[in-house]
Amino acid sequence: DDAAERRTRLVGTGDYLLFVGTAEPRKGLDTLLDALAEPALRGRSLVVVGPRGWGGVDVRVDAVARGIEDHVTVTGRVDDTDLAALYAGASLVVMPSRAEGFGLPVLEAMTLGVPVVTSDDPAMREVGAQATQTFPVGDPSALGSAINRVLGDAGLRAQMIAAGTARAQDFDWLDCARTLWGLYARLVQ
Repeated sequence: DDAAERRTRLVGTGDYLLFVGTAEPRKGLDTLLDALAEPALRGRSLVVVGPRGWGGVDVRVDAVARGIEDHVTVTGRVDDTDLAALYAGASLVVMPSRAEGFGLPVLEAMTLGVPVVTSDDPAMREVGAQATQTFPVGDPSALGSAINRVLGDAGLRAQMIAAGTARAQDFDWLDCARTLWGLYARLVQ
């Protein structure tokens, strides 16, 4: 009920792109920051949620190096309620990963009705199926084009939201538990 208040406290008001994940090299944040520094996306706001990880990635320093520091907010780790509020207020979730194990933020965004742009990393493609817009790993120009395409086309956004919501229903914790239980039962036999 207090999502707008939470967002304002965390990131102010206005439109923003959202990245959720640990800041480390495999997450492709450099590609996202490079895309935001290009003229086509200059002035777009980005909110980065998640802890610092390995590899020395410092999003604030990297944003300064590209001259976009006024448009990048780094929250660090947030609790689940704040995270849900940030997802719900995002114009778009962007996951530019170079290598991903599963891509839970993609699923979380789709569950909450937020369109998603991801790299074409295999895990991201599998989770997003046909519900996301993809771009080639490490290509900031293609990422920028994908972001502008989604933000500039209300029909595409609506289609992505509907497809994402439907795709998210394919993932259910109870079904996962049943599948694992059945696997373990077969292995024990």
